[in-house]
Amino acid sequence: MLELKGLCKAYDRRVGLALIPFYLERIENLNQDLANPENTPKEEDFLKNMLDNIQRDLDFEEKQVKDDAQKIYDLWQEIVNLRKKNPDGYANTMYDLKVHKGDLGDDVLFQLKKKGTQDHPDPVLKRKANVQKTPALCRLLIDGKVVAETRKVAIDWPSYEINILDQFSIHMFTLPGNVQLEIVINGKTIDVIELEIPGAHVKTLTSASRMVKEYGFSSI
Repeated sequence: MLELKGLCKAYDRRVGLALIPFYLERIENLNQDLANPENTPKEEDFLKNMLDNIQRDLDFEEKQVKDDAQKIYDLWQEIVNLRKKNPDGYANTMYDLKVHKGDLGDDVLFQLKKKGTQDHPDPVLKRKANVQKTPALCRLLIDGKVVAETRKVAIDWPSYEINILDQFSIHMFTLPGNVQLEIVINGKTIDVIELEIPGAHVKTLTSASRMVKEYGFSSI
C-alpha cells in the first residue's frame, strides 16, 4: 500500500507539471495560423514543422502520463487480487482507490480513500490499537552527537505514517562533517538518514536558502 501511495503522489506531481494543456492550445493556434491564405510557402513550411514538433512533444507527454496511470492500475489490481485470496487479511490495505476524470476529459486523477473500521474483525481492531499506541520520534545528529529530539507521536492507522511536524533551530559556528536524522520507533532505531548539510554548497557568506527535502527510510 505504501508503494501505491508513492505512485499516486508521483502521478499527481507529474500531472501537475505536465505541459499537455499548453501543447493543445499551441496546436490550436498554429492550425489557425496555417489557415491564413496570406501565408507564404516559407511561412507555411515553418508553421508545419513547428506543428509537427509540438504534436510529437504532446504525444510523448500523454504517453508518459498514461504509463504512470497504468502502473497505478496494475498495482491496485494486485492488491485487489490479494484481498480476494485472503479476505481476512486486509488490515494493511484499508483503502479504496477512487478514480476521477480530469479537466481534459480523457485524463484521470486518483484518490486513496480510507475505509471505516466498524465492520472489521476483532484482530484488525486489536492491531489498530497496538499500532496507535506505538511511540515514534526522530533525533537530529550532528557529527554523530544527538543535538535535538522531537516529541513522541503515535503511528497513524492504517497508513502507518508518522506525522511529527517539529522544527529544529541549530546555530553552528563551523560547518559540520555530517547531519543525520535517526528514526526511533518503540525505543528502537530503525534507520538513520543522511541529510544534506545546509550551506555546504554556498559560495558567499550572505547566501541563504530555504531547503525542503523529501527522504525515504526503511526498517533495518
